[in-house]
Amino acid sequence: MTLFVATAAKNKIEAMTWQKLFNLPLFLPVLSFFVSAPFSGVFAIFPNYWTYRGFNLLIEGKSSGGYLLIGLASSILLLVLMIKGFTRSHFK
Repeated sequence: MTLFVATAAKNKIEAMTWQKLFNLPLFLPVLSFFVSAPFSGVFAIFPNYWTYRGFNLLIEGKSSGGYLLIGLASSILLLVLMIKGFTRSHFK
């Protein structure tokens, strides 16, 4: 989150706005537990959706390794993209 805010914001007020907007997708995938199964896949674009699903299966005693690995891979991909954007905007 810090890399995204540091890349996108030009001043402190804008950084606070970006921080609030960026926190919303962190908890948005929780809604997937309250909608029917066909619509829960809409939240799969968020990396933490896979982690939430994996932990839910872990609590239920089922195999959750696939979900957790997808969540880890998508989080690492997002982190790499944010680092590239940060270095491009600040060290150019």
